[in-house]
Amino acid sequence: MYRWGSCKEAEEYYRKALRIIPDHVEGNYNLANLFEERNELDNAILFYQEAIHEDSEFSDAHYNLARLLEKSGDLDGAKRHWLRYLELDPASGWAMYIRNCLDDLK
Repeated sequence: MYRWGSCKEAEEYYRKALRIIPDHVEGNYNLANLFEERNELDNAILFYQEAIHEDSEFSDAHYNLARLLEKSGDLDGAKRHWLRYLELDPASGWAMYIRNCLDDLK
């Protein structure tokens, strides 16, 4: 539904899935993405955090959470998740961008 532009229906399906399997990593992550797209950043942060709680090695969730924490002014939290992302995926295409973000946070 999300791919077809039906965000409201996609949210309903994600929520139904999470009622059945609350610790579903991708369900939490995808719901966070949906909230971020709708600029509901507090909800997006919560669901990225939940995805990380369920899988602490989910690098993309750390990356996205760090971006939102930085945007919301939580620079310490952003730094923590940027660093964790670099631990998990130091050679990624985003590594240089993240290193620059970390330099800006100093």
